[in-house]
Amino acid sequence: MFERYRFYHPDAKGSVGIGGFSYFCAGLFGVVFFILKARGRERLLAAIGLNLLCLVAVVGVLFASSVLPPMPQLVAVVVVTVAAMVFQSVKMVNLVKSSYRRRHWQMQRED
Repeated sequence: MFERYRFYHPDAKGSVGIGGFSYFCAGLFGVVFFILKARGRERLLAAIGLNLLCLVAVVGVLFASSVLPPMPQLVAVVVVTVAAMVFQSVKMVNLVKSSYRRRHWQMQRED
């Protein structure tokens, strides 16, 4: 699920790697990770939308779980927050991947 990639510039000007720490940063920082890692505006609106979607989901669960007793409320908030971070990290990395591929960078999967 958390695959590692390396992207190479078509004119051999450099390369960019995405690994385990990139997924962590993507889940935690969202669109900021996208802006810093993708180095371009391709797919930026999709990244902003995804970040807002995850934020709305977590805030919605915070409000919806307020009717629950304290312990189930804590469990619900923690589970949804972790799930939203994992979802956001995978999707943000896919958006970064898509951004590089649209600019014709070559992608290589690392083992």
